[in-house]
Amino acid sequence: MNSKTPRLEDLPSEFAPQSMDTSNYEESYMPNWTRYTPAASQFRLPNPTESHSAAASAKFSRFKIHFSFQTRSKGSHCEKLGARLQVLTKEREIRRQREAEKAYRHLQEVARWAAETRREEEALHAQLENMEREDIRVEACQEAWRAYEARWAAITARECSSSKELLVFRSIRWPMLSQPQSIEDITVEQVAEFILSPLHSQGQARRDRLKAALLRWHPDRFGRVLARVDALDRDDVEEGVGIVARCLNHLLATVD
Repeated sequence: MNSKTPRLEDLPSEFAPQSMDTSNYEESYMPNWTRYTPAASQFRLPNPTESHSAAASAKFSRFKIHFSFQTRSKGSHCEKLGARLQVLTKEREIRRQREAEKAYRHLQEVARWAAETRREEEALHAQLENMEREDIRVEACQEAWRAYEARWAAITARECSSSKELLVFRSIRWPMLSQPQSIEDITVEQVAEFILSPLHSQGQARRDRLKAALLRWHPDRFGRVLARVDALDRDDVEEGVGIVARCLNHLLATVD
């Protein structure tokens, strides 16, 4: 032992251990390797494989516990992420469905508006066409009446040169909007539509119109005009005059 090493007995009594025998300090506390060496029969070298396996097993156990904890933590986190993803996916589907329904309702409103607009336009076009047809019919009726009166004024005028012309079936102005091509075209409806039309002679009553027409188309009075008709058409003209007279008598009997 080094002489510089202090001895316990040299220390003050207050620093010396109370439960220790200071006289045997070197034997008790100084290293004595032979005292700790086991007997030869008890000596066995440590197996490095066993100690390594034990260390590895302990390390693996710690890693397994740590990995199991991490796995459970990651699994719980993944479950939360999966649940959140499902919620987001469902919300997105609901939002898409609502947007699709909104777009479909908008398209329905646009289609309804377009259909209504188209119906209104068609009704307006139909109204305009009816008005145009009515204007054309009014103008045609008024023109036909003017032509009817002018033609009969020319036929019956003694001083007019046209009163001496030779008449045929088609040159006579019949009391109809559309002039007949034969006696079969002369009907009560055609005569009534022309004579009783409200588009002319507004200041004359219906019965007065019929009486004035009978004065012109009565067979007894029509004889002077019939004498100027071509012989080839005279029979047809005479029969047509009789049909017109009967139509006027029928209307006169039924009119208010």
